[in-house]
Amino acid sequence: MTSGISWRQIRHWNGSQASGFEELCCQLAHTEPEVPSDARFYRKGTPDAGVECYWKLANGEEWAWQAKYFAESLGNKQWEQCDESVKTALERHPALVRLYFCFPRLLPDARTPGRTSAMQRWQSRCVEWSGLAAERGRTVDFVLWDEHELLLRLSKPEHRGRWWFWFNGPSLDASWFQSHVAAAVAQAGDRYTQELHIQLPLAETFEALARTPTFAETLDEIGRRLHQCLVDLGKCGLARHASSANERLDTDLRLALDAVNELPTDVAQELDFTLLLETAIQAQHSVSEAYNAIRDYQLDKERAFEAEHGRRSTSYEGHGADFAEFKLRQIHEELESILDFCESDAARVAAVAAMLLTGDAGVGKTHFLCSIANTQAAADLPVVLLLGEQFDRTEPWTRILQLLGLSCDRDEFLGALNAAGEAAGCRALILIDAINEGEGVLFWKNHLASMLIHIGRYPYLGFAVSIRSAYAVHEAVTSLELIRTEHPGFAGRTLEASRHFFQQFGLPEPNIPLLHPEFDNPLLLKLLCTAIRDSGYDGIPSE
Repeated sequence: MTSGISWRQIRHWNGSQASGFEELCCQLAHTEPEVPSDARFYRKGTPDAGVECYWKLANGEEWAWQAKYFAESLGNKQWEQCDESVKTALERHPALVRLYFCFPRLLPDARTPGRTSAMQRWQSRCVEWSGLAAERGRTVDFVLWDEHELLLRLSKPEHRGRWWFWFNGPSLDASWFQSHVAAAVAQAGDRYTQELHIQLPLAETFEALARTPTFAETLDEIGRRLHQCLVDLGKCGLARHASSANERLDTDLRLALDAVNELPTDVAQELDFTLLLETAIQAQHSVSEAYNAIRDYQLDKERAFEAEHGRRSTSYEGHGADFAEFKLRQIHEELESILDFCESDAARVAAVAAMLLTGDAGVGKTHFLCSIANTQAAADLPVVLLLGEQFDRTEPWTRILQLLGLSCDRDEFLGALNAAGEAAGCRALILIDAINEGEGVLFWKNHLASMLIHIGRYPYLGFAVSIRSAYAVHEAVTSLELIRTEHPGFAGRTLEASRHFFQQFGLPEPNIPLLHPEFDNPLLLKLLCTAIRDSGYDGIPSE
């Protein structure tokens, strides 16, 4: 399979083949079987501090990779670049114990008298670099991944799709996904109207499904909010009034913050919010205990005042606890929002990577999936959108490849899509709309479960299908391990949606807000606006 590889034909990534080679090497490093199972992988951006990526072992040691796309020559200039990378890596990665160099070529070793071969220069460089490490009191191994080592890894069955992605020309690059999505959206016809789009909170669930940078920012924001809770606790004066309660709450908040910080940043690693949920619940209990301690403190102060003055105090003046109560309420609210997130559909699909979108007819499921696909493709994130009506009795993977116009098999396609997701730093999405259409659930019941199994083997893939709610009770659907999410239509946003629709249709806003639940349905709202416009009325008729 790999015998036909030409490193000069590797896919451009981020504008260059050198970046493509770096990304491929990082993907191979990410799947390197020699790495201990309890290590964590980190992919670096630019500047890279001398390495493209590294594994951090449980004992704190690091194994790092540096890729050099020296396809044309390996002379003094190239070796000097390697020297600089080593010096930077030794300086910026004090825990480094192994550094791999990746070259897309074999190093000649003719051993001609009077001449130093490339392999001999590599060996002498390793001696020099080991000396630099020894000067810092460290031992670092330098390992060569030349063309042979790279091809050896690419030739393994599990890398078939990766090989296909990186050396198969323009297929599955950003422009390919954008073109594909545009064609799929056109196939949806009037079920998708971009001008009538209303942003829904449901979009956040799909950000979680794809594990996009936006979703990663959501997790970072939770960490920042917990840190702010700790800052507020330190300022609120609780320690002066209830030191033991303050100490317990401080400990529990730090445990919750640790739980956030321990969540993996690597999309390929499973997300489990159980620890965050448990620590946030415990922190809430400690907030309640602290609040009660503050109340006890205030009550003691009032009793002391009454005993001294023979009357009750008319204010909390001198108690200094009201501000602490205010901050405790804020901390409790923050923890409540974190608990809501941990139990949300977004958190669940981020962990499971497979979801079922349900909803009544006309609620906007097709429009929504088209919008999600457009958003993903516009952000250069990999996404495939397919419509249920496009499927017939053909085996689904065969049909999918036909619809996409790809000359590969199922595993090559899924592996290539997985590689695209890894390169983009997210899950590549496979979206299938309206599986109740076409051959319907009677067709999908024979295939959907096995599709989930095949897709589930690839950590950088996310899968979602939509179905009308009336069909979602079918045994073929309810038996699947899919996170079920309901499309709410415009529920809670009917007023905003009606104003937007009337504006887009060139109609004046209705005198009376359309608050009837029927208008939560986008299709009914669209039909109303269309009927008013086509009838020649300038608004909703009074009779």
